[in-house]
Amino acid sequence: MSSVLETNLNALRSYREDLYEKIITYMKTYSETNCTIQQAANGTPNLLVHTEGQPLIYAYSKYNPEHECERWAEAIYTEDVAVGDVIMYGLGLTHHLASYITKYPNHQIYLYEPRMDIFIESLKIISLEGLLASPNIRYLAVGESDEELAQLFYWYHTYAVLKKEVVAVPFYLKWDRDKYMNFQKQMEKYLLNYVSFQQYNKHVGKLQHRNILRNIPEVLRTPSLIHYKDKWLGKTAIIVGGGPSLERDIELLKQLENQYIIIAAGTSIQTLLKHGVKPHLTISMDANIYNYNAFSNIDMLDLPLLFIPTIESRIVEKQGYIRIHAFFNHNDEYIHLLNLNENSDPIFIGTHSVTGTAIQAAIYMGVQKIIFTGQDLSYPNMKLYSSGASHLDEHNVEKHKRNMTERVYNVSGGQNVTTLKMKITLMDIEELISKYKDVTFINCSQEGALISGAEYRRLQELDHPSEQYSRDDFIDDYVQNKELYDNELMKRALNKLMNQKEWLSNVILKSSKVNQLLSELAMLSRSKPNKCMNSIAQIEKLWGSIALHSNFALLIEPLIKPELVNFDKVVPYIQKEQRIIAKAKLLSEALSPLITEMNKQIPENIGEIEKSLETISKNKDYGVLYNGEGECNDRERIER
Repeated sequence: MSSVLETNLNALRSYREDLYEKIITYMKTYSETNCTIQQAANGTPNLLVHTEGQPLIYAYSKYNPEHECERWAEAIYTEDVAVGDVIMYGLGLTHHLASYITKYPNHQIYLYEPRMDIFIESLKIISLEGLLASPNIRYLAVGESDEELAQLFYWYHTYAVLKKEVVAVPFYLKWDRDKYMNFQKQMEKYLLNYVSFQQYNKHVGKLQHRNILRNIPEVLRTPSLIHYKDKWLGKTAIIVGGGPSLERDIELLKQLENQYIIIAAGTSIQTLLKHGVKPHLTISMDANIYNYNAFSNIDMLDLPLLFIPTIESRIVEKQGYIRIHAFFNHNDEYIHLLNLNENSDPIFIGTHSVTGTAIQAAIYMGVQKIIFTGQDLSYPNMKLYSSGASHLDEHNVEKHKRNMTERVYNVSGGQNVTTLKMKITLMDIEELISKYKDVTFINCSQEGALISGAEYRRLQELDHPSEQYSRDDFIDDYVQNKELYDNELMKRALNKLMNQKEWLSNVILKSSKVNQLLSELAMLSRSKPNKCMNSIAQIEKLWGSIALHSNFALLIEPLIKPELVNFDKVVPYIQKEQRIIAKAKLLSEALSPLITEMNKQIPENIGEIEKSLETISKNKDYGVLYNGEGECNDRERIER
């Protein structure tokens, strides 16, 4: 390995260790490269790319790459563009990037190199450390994995604040224009999802985080879905939604309830119970008040409930003992507390609807054929739900109708009205279905939207299984497998929880000191610039000790997301600003609102943790963790 490549790999490891690991794996897996570096006539490194079935392609001019790239940069915009945020599609050997930065020095660039082989070749000649140190470079992504693209789009849509563009290096369009067009589509789809999640987080994001803490006692005293993995191997499940078309299938569903696994997706439980259908399993995850309204008048004592810890806490607190839990991949607090393993524990992709959770849960339990009914994923005849649903008030029904500005094709060849949010939900489910090639999906929702990947057939037309499997059979399985987390793991989890409480208390002290230093910056920047710089250094150190701690992402970031995003957007300008008065002003204006909101949220977090610890310490359902012998402090309870 050359010294240049080794130096660059070390720089990459410092910048993004996850990307470093992917590059190392790629280098070990693919010993032959499709790229070679040659010299142009003027001595500049050039890249020759070998693509199967295509002629050899030079990435740059064979004679003068710099001149070619300078002309390209000058021709990108027809008018002066002072500032902007761009994704540069293609890194190559950085010649186009260098020309772009020279021509547009105020632009912020998010670099994307789709080909790992080209990136590895570039590491043999460029200085990656110098590249990443450039004030113009905001993020670097490499490779075509969904995860890598999601990270790139997240950074771009979260932190880019100015005029947004995608700038493609010409060679990459010549190499594979279709791949570039697909990249554009993926970015557009991510933006729709991002906007939807932003709106959701704005309304219930903080409540969702509170529920995660409030539901710790319920998770610890209920079995994980891990004990039911593959229990339904070979069986067929019907995932029931609450769409209007459910009414067409409800009577047949009553006759078939012991031949299929009936799974109620969220609030569809209302309609099922109204018509006398008791599902094998109900799944719920939503944190909002409407979900609580749907469950508040339902007797769930003999109805198994699979819940995700984001669920409105009063639902699981109120219900009986037939409860099981699973997790989302963004439930980092539980992954941390319980040392969850993504390869074995029931950790599902967070989706826009409970149907997505139901699909993943059914497959985790072994189901290989999934049937949809009541999954309209649109609003046929402007109707929101099937009869029996009563969780939305009149105001919210009218709000939904005002938002029905989109259309999707339905199973009858016509179109249904829908909202942008529901359209995204449909796309979300279709993408999830595409991941499970070995599972058969059938859409029996007679008035609903076409679902890509799920053949449409009426429920009456199917060949129904003869094997019987009743809800009571599943409850028997539940009783036999009602195994909780072992006591040693619980003790470690609760020790972590108490350490988090102590850390939060310490953050309040540190943030108060930061606030005090921020309040003095304006005066110091004018009268004592050296002392001002020392104060800024102190602020950066204190803030770094908070924000870089692993508990920050678990306990604080979800509660101050808008303020944190606004702060991160300003950070590059703070770093570049050389004038001490302007620098102090930028830092104070960006960080003060964040600290203020953080100090408002932390006491509530501490309160939720204390309530969970108290619940656990006084309840006999937690085995050896239970203490009924009077008062003692939290740590004594757990160590006992």
